[in-house]
Amino acid sequence: MLSQAMLVVLDDYYAVMNRHDVDGIADVVTDDVIVHDDLFVDHVIRGLGELRAVLEGLWRAVPDLRFAEIHDPFLAEDAPRCAVHGRMTGTLVNEHPTFGCNRVGGSIDVEYIAVYEISIDRISYIRLCLNPTITARQVCDPAVATRKVN
Repeated sequence: MLSQAMLVVLDDYYAVMNRHDVDGIADVVTDDVIVHDDLFVDHVIRGLGELRAVLEGLWRAVPDLRFAEIHDPFLAEDAPRCAVHGRMTGTLVNEHPTFGCNRVGGSIDVEYIAVYEISIDRISYIRLCLNPTITARQVCDPAVATRKVN
């Protein structure tokens, strides 16, 4: 039962992310969600409000941003955790200063591993692991490609 519930939460989360549904974020993550994303250096996103702001900026910069699962999620046996091997794609149409992305017209195509912790029916923790130098080479100032990952 836990496995099926986690799959439903993940499906809902990816649907919201791919629709760029700012209001729907509250339906798929907890108010106190923690997001540790390798695209941010020395910063952890804390709370629904901060996550919404980050996503609004990201979706403005990359309006065709899509997330796709490459493989079925890996589910923990006795804990509400899972991991997804996915791919993020899109085209930068507006600069995104928070991420240092300024190569308008550049395409993003990067694989990631995301670990999710689920609290009842929403995601409470996300750890997004990717190689930010790949994204930096695709759409960011070259100096961003040399920064250290947190």
